[in-house]
Amino acid sequence: MKKILVVEDESSIRELVVLNMEMADYEVVQAASAEEALQLFTAAPESFSCAILDIMLPGMNGFLCVIISVRCVQLIRQRRFFQPLTVTTSA
Repeated sequence: MKKILVVEDESSIRELVVLNMEMADYEVVQAASAEEALQLFTAAPESFSCAILDIMLPGMNGFLCVIISVRCVQLIRQRRFFQPLTVTTSA
């Protein structure tokens, strides 16, 4: 089963995305902030098949999180891993 990281601060949206991903037979790890997502991702980056990230996050915004995540993905790719990143916004 593939593991997805879902990052969304609005719980109702996060729960909807998680429900749909689980119905599609994915294992889902949830984060309500960019900081929490980075902790989860950097702890075991090779375990995630994909990340779905909201850009409009409180605290560390999603853009900074993307920059840090892209650098993590670059490091992962050097080790022959690959994680797609999907960025979302409600704007």
